[in-house]
Amino acid sequence: MVKVAISFNWGGHHIEQIIDFNLLKDDLNEKNDFWGEFICNGIVYQYQIWWNAQQIVIFNKGGVEPIGHIDNFHLSFSHTFTKGQNG
Repeated sequence: MVKVAISFNWGGHHIEQIIDFNLLKDDLNEKNDFWGEFICNGIVYQYQIWWNAQQIVIFNKGGVEPIGHIDNFHLSFSHTFTKGQNG
């Protein structure tokens, strides 16, 4: 199964998460919204990829108002990613 590594910097930390490609495919096809989650400095954040804006948008966990955005992020695709590469 194809996996995707999503990587970006937030709050002075490098965040990298491995997810199933199907989650992003469903997001792109507007079948189901993808919400990622990460912890930075003890705070839980959520994020979405806003494809049309080409940004990752950051929210406080459970929040509805964006608290920041990231213009520089990377998506890498592979069959060989392993778990444990989370930020």
